[in-house]
Amino acid sequence: MAVCARVVGLEEFDLMKLKPQDMFASSIHFWIPDVRSSKGGIQEFSNRLLEAVGACMSMDRSLVLSKNDPGARLDAGPAGCRVTGSGHWPLSLRTLAYGGRLVWRALCDRPDAILATHVHFSPAARFVNHFRRVPYAVVAHGIDAWNLSKPGIVKALQSADLVLAVSRFTRDQMLSRLPLSADRVRLLPNTFDSRRFQPGPKPKYLLERFGLTADQPVIFTVRSEEHTS
Repeated sequence: MAVCARVVGLEEFDLMKLKPQDMFASSIHFWIPDVRSSKGGIQEFSNRLLEAVGACMSMDRSLVLSKNDPGARLDAGPAGCRVTGSGHWPLSLRTLAYGGRLVWRALCDRPDAILATHVHFSPAARFVNHFRRVPYAVVAHGIDAWNLSKPGIVKALQSADLVLAVSRFTRDQMLSRLPLSADRVRLLPNTFDSRRFQPGPKPKYLLERFGLTADQPVIFTVRSEEHTS
């Protein structure tokens, strides 16, 4: 069980200190932007994280609350967990409706822990923690996590039991810009599916477009861009 906890970066999270026999009776609320409604980095990260946790423990009592997936009840998500979505709400009301749903379900269900895969959900987790003492962890992805202007999110990150940064750069930026405790900000790196992405022959049309030769070394990076005026 400890190995599984390290794999998903939760070895310091109180829930993962439960005895193995207790793990199968525990419950986690997963607060994520999307399960199926879009295809992006955070969505892919959230799905893989659900699969990793599902490999460590039973998901029968856990619940995934998605902001953008339509329908109040979806089919089973990754690892067979229950999924409920708020995507049927109009965009103008969705954030408020989703936030209310997170708080209401957590106060009613009293989960053993909350795991939010976006920092914008953290104030709701802090609110629940205040009334129910439910421990919570928050995943920090990029500029949205360190370039924060909302005091409520900063306070929620400060109060979190664990903040999981997806890169060393994100962790360093958060610690240099935000008043966070270094021992609570841990690294859980993004990764990729090596079965789908691996070096191969260089396409001729790309070589021609960029004026390269077939034997010329090429380093490719994937990142987000920050535009400044």
